[in-house]
Amino acid sequence: MINPFSGGLPHCKRCGYELEGDEEACPKCQFNPKSTGLRVAMGLFMIVVLAMSVTIVAGQLWPTLGRAMIAVSGVAFVLSVVVFFISFLVTPYRFGSVFRRL
Repeated sequence: MINPFSGGLPHCKRCGYELEGDEEACPKCQFNPKSTGLRVAMGLFMIVVLAMSVTIVAGQLWPTLGRAMIAVSGVAFVLSVVVFFISFLVTPYRFGSVFRRL
């Protein structure tokens, strides 16, 4: 399948291997950005759970810590939702560079 925007066949963002365009993972380096994105989204969601747990336990002792943990959990929740939806769009050649380093 030819990519109309680059004028040629798509390539893996990690190793440069030429792809047909419909692969979930690169056949050469086994780079699968979708599973990496889902792992990152779950990690961010775990931060939400931990921050809310700290808010419940320590929030009554230190109210400013509770407010800070609520802010951290809100930011982590928004990031986890964004990464979750991006992970469904990525392939080794399309948005693959977003999760290349992870």
